Formats: sequence, C-alpha cells, structure tokens
Amino acid sequence: MGFYEQVKSQLERDEGRSVTLYYDSLNIPTIGIGRNLKRPLSEDEIDYLFKNDYLVHLKEMLDVFPWVDQLNEPRKAALLNMAFNLGVPKLKGFVNMLLALKMGQWQKAHDHTLNSIWASQVHGRAVRIAKQFLTGEWI
Repeated sequence: MGFYEQVKSQLERDEGRSVTLYYDSLNIPTIGIGRNLKRPLSEDEIDYLFKNDYLVHLKEMLDVFPWVDQLNEPRKAALLNMAFNLGVPKLKGFVNMLLALKMGQWQKAHDHTLNSIWASQVHGRAVRIAKQFLTGEWI
C-alpha cells in the first residue's frame, strides 16, 4: 500500500467516513473523511461536485422521462435546470407542462411554467426557462 492509501486508511479510521453531514467534537460541520465544511471549496472541487450532480440529475430525468432526449438541446437543458433545482420527484408534479413539452406545444409549456408556485419562488429563473421552452434557443 502506497503513502496516499496509508494516509487515507488512517484518516478514515480516525476521522470516520460519512456520506452525510455531521458535527465533529468541536461542532465543526464535516462530511466525507474529515472534510471541514467551513473551509471554502476550490474551483476544481466545485466543478467536480457539479459534474457529479449534473450526471445524476440527467440520468434520473431521462430514466423517468425518456422522451426528453427527443427535445432540442436548449429545451432539454431548461428541463434539466428545473430538475436540478427541484429534483425529479417534484418535477413530476408539473404534469401539464411536461405533457405540453412532450407534445411540442411550446406556448403551453411556457405558460404552465410561469403559472406555477415554483415560478413565484424562483422569479427570473422561471422566466428564462419558460422562454427557452418557448423559443428552443439558449437564453
């Protein structure tokens, strides 16, 4: 076992390994193998976390709504934006909007997006997503 593996093994033993947030003995929010969450993330860490989240949400969205793969990229991305914000289980509640997207009824998809409680919570984000559904162009 090399140096990295030895260090990891020791720290995992002493710090523990947690997939969820916990507070250490000094009440510092921690995750993983002793990762102090008060320490800022590096740009590489932000990109790594985003890529993992992107892949998880994209797969879940396509598993639940396989027809989404037939949308053009801007519309597919707009729906993925919603999935990222809401999670796919809550996105499933947008029945009329989803049906309009599936049927290629862009104006209806736009209108249903804006006529939601979610839109009143996220404001400009919903306006941009609805416009992307309507136009099929990147906003």
